[in-house]
Formats: sequence, C-alpha cells, structure tokens
Amino acid sequence: MENNELELSWIMRLRIASALAIGICLVGILGERFIAPLNPMDPTGLVSGNITIISIGYCCGLAFLAGLAAAAIATPFGRQIGPIAAPAGMCFWAIKTGSLASVFQGSASSAARVEAYSSMQLEGFVWLSIAAAGYLGSLAMSKVISHTRPVTQDKFKPAFKLPFFLVVVIAVCGTVFVADRIICLLARDVSYFDAQMGNVYGNPGNKQIALAIIAGFAVAAFLAKIAFGSDFLWSALAVIPLTYYTTMKYGNPEIAEYMSSTWPAMFFVRPAAAVLPVQIAAFGPLGAILGYWLAARFHTWRTTQD
Repeated sequence: MENNELELSWIMRLRIASALAIGICLVGILGERFIAPLNPMDPTGLVSGNITIISIGYCCGLAFLAGLAAAAIATPFGRQIGPIAAPAGMCFWAIKTGSLASVFQGSASSAARVEAYSSMQLEGFVWLSIAAAGYLGSLAMSKVISHTRPVTQDKFKPAFKLPFFLVVVIAVCGTVFVADRIICLLARDVSYFDAQMGNVYGNPGNKQIALAIIAGFAVAAFLAKIAFGSDFLWSALAVIPLTYYTTMKYGNPEIAEYMSSTWPAMFFVRPAAAVLPVQIAAFGPLGAILGYWLAARFHTWRTTQD
C-alpha cells in the first residue's frame, strides 16, 4: 500500500531503482572521466595523482544534478530516496577501481607505503563532499516540489533519550568502531600466520569490500537509530574519521617496513588496510541509509507484534 508510508510496494521499488540508475549514469559514468586513473590498474584516489579540485568540483555538480533528478522521480519521497543517487554513482567507481596492491607492487619500499597511506588520510573529505552534494540536491528538490512532508515509519521514540550533540558523537564514533570490525571480519581473503602480526591477509576483491562496508555501516546505523534515534547522516559522516583512522593506523612506518620486507605487496596486516577511501565513501553512506530504514521497519514490526 502507498498511503504516504514508505512501504516497499512495486512503485516504491521502481522509485529506488530509478534513483540508483540516475546516480550511476550521471555520477558514475559521466563523472568517471574526471577521476579515473591513467592506469586502470591503479586505485581511484589522490594516491594516483591525477585528481584536481576542478575535477572534484565537476563531480560535485553532477552529484547535485543526480540528487535533483532522483528526488523529482521519487516524489513525494524525494527527501528519503534522493540521497542514494550520488553514492550509487560513486559505487560505480569503487567497484571498478584498482587496488592498493598495484601501488605497492610498483614501488616496494616502506617509504612508498607510508607515503601512499599519508596521501589518503584526509581523502574522506574529498569523496564525502560528492555524496553531500547529491544529498543537498535531493533536499533542494524535495523542498521545491513537495508542499507536505509524507508520513514515514522512521519517527519513533528511541531506547535512550540523549542530547543531540551526544547522539551525533556516539553515532559517528560507534560507526567507526563497528564498521572497522565488520570490515576486518567480512573482507578477509586468504590468510597466513605471521609470528609478529598474528595473521596477514591477501588483497580482498572489490565486491567483497563492498559487502563488508555496507554491512558495517548498516549495522552501526541500525543500532544508532534504535538506541538513540540517530539520523543516517551521522553514521555516513563517519566516513571521514574511519578513513583517517585506517590510513593512519596501517600506514605506521614500523608496520610498513615489516610488511614491505617480509610479505609480497598483495598482503596486508589487516583486511581494512586494503580498503580505499573512495570505497568507504561510496558504500558507507548506502549502508548507513539501509541500516536506518531497516531500523524503522524493525520498530514497526516489533510494535505490531506487541
């Protein structure tokens, strides 16, 4: 039934599919030329050295247009569905990207590893700005064409009532903690015992990384919504600290020196060390949105069972 509720009817599924397709076409396909590395085997990101402020600006513009179009298609639920368009387009890049292992194979020194991780520490800001542009586009369009806000299932009393600022801090920090653990659990490739590191792991595939990131952010957003009433925006914001945390932690010079001198470039001290910032920024917000709405559906189901 439609009845101004965010039900997964066939027309709602069509709206979601249309928003995803718009994002993939506008951001993913049209925007790829601005961020794709010269060598297709190289990773997409600042580490490849071909991305400029202008190219990011173009991508933000395309993301804004994608948000506008997706919100228009999804009316009256543009505010709820439109934000998925830009991250969906970024997923197109994140699935096709080369790996960090190719960078380490090209330059096997520990200094090259440290430099690569250092260049990615603040990259979360860059990629999240594109997703944010898409969100702003969807917000703008929903305000223009929707005179009344539809009734949805996501407004309910959380388990714990906390001040807004504290909810944001818990949601962001909790997402960093949960997502990092789940990525390391689900993105595991072949592993070998190492006397110093415990285990080392082969480079995971991009689809495996996608599943791990989406699952990590979805679980974190689900718990944050049920427990504290947090919006998916705050879980998505964790892209920035999670990117900084992983690149700083695994770019440690001692770890880089040991790994470069002991193991081939295809192996990493933890699975999360192989994940690129563009992958976190693409799959993370989608996972956060998914977890948020799963929490809403779970709450509705739980209340109807009582």
